Amino acid sequence: MSNKTFKSQYSSLFERVCIFLGNGWRIDKLEQNCAHRLKLTSANYRHYAIFARLENNRIILTGSIDYYYYRYAKSSQCTVSPMRSATAIAKDINRKILITAINEIKKANDYHQEKQQDDEHRQIVKGMLRRLVKLTPCWNTMTGFNTSNGIDGTIRESYKGYGVQFNGLTTEQLIKLIGFVSVL
Repeated sequence: MSNKTFKSQYSSLFERVCIFLGNGWRIDKLEQNCAHRLKLTSANYRHYAIFARLENNRIILTGSIDYYYYRYAKSSQCTVSPMRSATAIAKDINRKILITAINEIKKANDYHQEKQQDDEHRQIVKGMLRRLVKLTPCWNTMTGFNTSNGIDGTIRESYKGYGVQFNGLTTEQLIKLIGFVSVL
């Protein structure tokens, strides 16, 4: 039995596969500690990678968005024989894996754009609140707050909107607050 790793045994094959794929595909040389697989990346498919590994005498090819960038992406997979030519493997990758890559990348980018807009909106809201009260960091909330008259609390954000919790209210302040909220 040979002591050759998958990476050393199949690197030259996948270098040719990358040439046939075009679009700047290359073997990721930064991934040094994984001798059991190869990672193919392209600058034109940002945050997307194709992994190749050997299992049961078949090369398993899996294409997906980086989990740390977008965890909701679907991966595409196919298997090929190790005896297939580089052109045949590249055609299978194009036909079975890369066909969904553009849509998955678009979903991931849309998610990040929406997340960035939400973060910007949250900063605007905090800026407006900062003019009224002193904001304090508070775990598992959007922010905590303190007022000059001794009332403090937290503001939470959920799918239904905002939730506010008040601490330190007197009976009179509680009645005024509920009266104010009832006419909003």
